[in-house]
Parts: sequence; structure tokens; C-alpha cells
Amino acid sequence: MKNYSVLIVEDSEHFFQELSNHLNDLILCKITLATTLKDSLSLIYSQNFDLIFLDIMLGKDNGLDLIHATKTTPIIITSSHPNFAIETYEHENIKDFILKPISKGRLNKAISRCLSQPETLENNTHSFFFKVGRKMQKINFENLDYIIAYGIYTKVYFNDNYLLVNDNISYLEINLPSNLFIRIHKSYIVNLDKITSIDANHVFINDKPIPVGLTYKNKLQGLIGTFPQDKK
Repeated sequence: MKNYSVLIVEDSEHFFQELSNHLNDLILCKITLATTLKDSLSLIYSQNFDLIFLDIMLGKDNGLDLIHATKTTPIIITSSHPNFAIETYEHENIKDFILKPISKGRLNKAISRCLSQPETLENNTHSFFFKVGRKMQKINFENLDYIIAYGIYTKVYFNDNYLLVNDNISYLEINLPSNLFIRIHKSYIVNLDKITSIDANHVFINDKPIPVGLTYKNKLQGLIGTFPQDKK
């Protein structure tokens, strides 16, 4: 898995620690702190970063002066002042604007926008590495039954057990192979090979009923055939 290099330009120690903790829960990364505009410019000229978090108000300096130092590195603005948002729209490498305080869910959306489809450890046609806490857990597809959305996390069920995984269900829907896994509900992804029966509104994995959302039924029906009809 790639260890992303992240620069946080921030003069608040409290916010830096909060943002760092959230980042470490969401991605593998090496975090560098710059508390002044001068220090951040020196770092950008001497190092390569995958992502920059930038506070606009840095003492007497305007953090937006930094964006001219890099044209390609995606930048996420973090600010307590919503009136700055309009000023940032004209800059192509500014990918998002987040108001403080930052929730982990909002941060996850911003990261996904900047680092689309992050790399994973040797994911292949047989297995997938899920981020669980601060480690990566490998699960073979043949053992993976279904996945349930759990806020900004997911519960991944396998062999009568489950893992609480850091990634949300939309990320897993994109990154798991579509020929093996399908989203059948806003809150569920199932392993097609594990479906043992179906009724008008559910698929079953052994005796476990899993609801099929109306907006997902046509796609699933195209893969497994005609659904039984509701009895009126």
C-alpha cells in the first residue's frame, strides 16, 4: 500500500493533532507539519507531496500565496471562515474546502476526491487487503460473504465473523471486482458466488436474508436472472 506524503500547513497545534489523527485512521501516510508560509514554501520546493492541507490564515500571512508554488499537488483548504470559499474556486489544484472543525466523514470524502482509488497491498483476483484500525487485513474472496455499511466504516462478514473496516461502502464498491461483488442496497454489497437463494425482495446467503433495494434490482436481475414476483 502506498504511504502517502502529506503536508499540513497549520499554526494551530490542536487542529494539527486532530487532523493528523483522522488522517492516520483513513489512509497510510507520512505527515509533515509547517506552521508558517515560509516553512511550507521551503518544504514544497525541496520535497514531493501527494496532498496538502492548507489553512488560509497563517498569522499575518495569507496561505493562498502558497498555491503558486505547486501546480499539480492537490490542495484541501481548511478554514474557520466560510467567506474564503469563493476566493478558492478559481484555483484548479484546490480540490476541496472544509470548514473547521472537521469530521472524519467529511475528511474522507475530500481525500477520496484528491486521491481517487488509493493503492492497496497486492490486491488481486483472489483477495483484498482491508484497512482495519492501523493494519491491513487480507481476506480471500472465497471466504467473503457480504458487506454492510456502518456510517463512514463498513462491516465485512466472512466465515461467521466480521471485521470493522475503515473504508466506506462506496470505496469498497469501486475497488472490489465487479464480476464477483455487487451492491444490492445502499447499505449492502454481496458476494455473488455466496448467494444461495432469492425471493421477491431479498437474496439469501445461507439463511441470512439481505434486502435488495429497488434501484439495484435491475442490475442484479441482469446477472442472476428473473426475480420471483411479490404475491398480492
